[in-house]
Parts: sequence; structure tokens; C-alpha cells
Amino acid sequence: MKIEDVMPQLSSFPIVVGAIAAVVVIGILILLALFRRPKPVTNEEVLPTLDLDSLKEGEIPSVPRLEIYHIPVQLAAIVIAPAGRNHELPDLHEMVALIDHLAPGFGEVFTQHEPKVVFWPAQLSTEGFIRSFFRHVPLPGSKGRGTPWCSLAGRIETTEETLLVGLVCRAANANSLSQIFIDRASKWLDVVRIRDGE
Repeated sequence: MKIEDVMPQLSSFPIVVGAIAAVVVIGILILLALFRRPKPVTNEEVLPTLDLDSLKEGEIPSVPRLEIYHIPVQLAAIVIAPAGRNHELPDLHEMVALIDHLAPGFGEVFTQHEPKVVFWPAQLSTEGFIRSFFRHVPLPGSKGRGTPWCSLAGRIETTEETLLVGLVCRAANANSLSQIFIDRASKWLDVVRIRDGE
């Protein structure tokens, strides 16, 4: 075999090797794309932060009077989310009836105090909702301590529905209420009182 016959084969060798390498690299990239774990999507990316400066202020309503640990407060804002995957919020009429399970008379407080209402997407756990609520609704000072502001978060339950609820409240004077973690549905009754008047 003459050298002239071998030269064309040698000159095409780098092209063949390059083509094979390119195919291998593309194959590896395809496999990585197929088997790579998707980045988890969390509600943290879509939950709005509630600005206290945007909330209504005024005299603390006396009828009905909302008390947190016996301190009269105004219900300034309420955050509501369905509990569990693929759950939706009820309509407004049903919702007022549901939040009345938080404490007897709370539905009337909701109507009379006219709080800012914020709806969040479904949350997978009560604890996760509570932590997200406190993170996205920052209170002034040391988590509200020493200011008129406080917040509460937990779940309310009926025989058919579970809602996750966060409250933002404002008292007339500075206090030590801070952030209140409602770790069971019945604890609302230990913390919240609703009175018809003085």
C-alpha cells in the first residue's frame, strides 16, 4: 500500500473522532437532563409580604370587641390558605361561617373590623404555614414585642374543612404579645376572646 493511499484516511481520522466525541457528549447531556431531579417549587417563591404600613388604623372597635389574652385589639389583616394539596378556598359566605369556628363571634369581628384579606395558595402543613406567615408578615421591633402589633397563626377545623389562618392585630398601646403560635385548633379559645361590649 502506498503512502498516498493512507493519507486520505489519516486526514479524516480527526473528523471521525470529533464526531464520535460530539455524539457522546450530547448523549450524556440528554441523560443528565432526563434523570436530573427537578428543583422543588416552594410556596416561599409566591407568597406576598404583608406591609403593616398598608393596613387600616383607627380606634379599636368596641362592638364586637376582640381581645388577645384580654388586651383589646383591632383585627387589621387576615391571611387565609387551604390546608393540604389540591384544596381550594370556599366562597366568601362559607368562609365567614368557617372562621367563626376560630372563636364564637369571630365571623362578626371579621365583618365589623373590615381587615385586609390576603389569600395564600394551599399549604401542606400547619407548622409550615405558621412559619411562613411569621416570616412574610414581619412585625416591628423584636417580633412586635414592645409595640402595639401582634400576630397569631394556626389552623381552624370543622367536621368537613380545615383552613389555615394568620391574624395581624393592633392594640391601642404597646404590649408584649408578639407572635403567637397556635399549635392546635382548640388553642384559639385560650387566646382569643370576643365580647359584645364593655
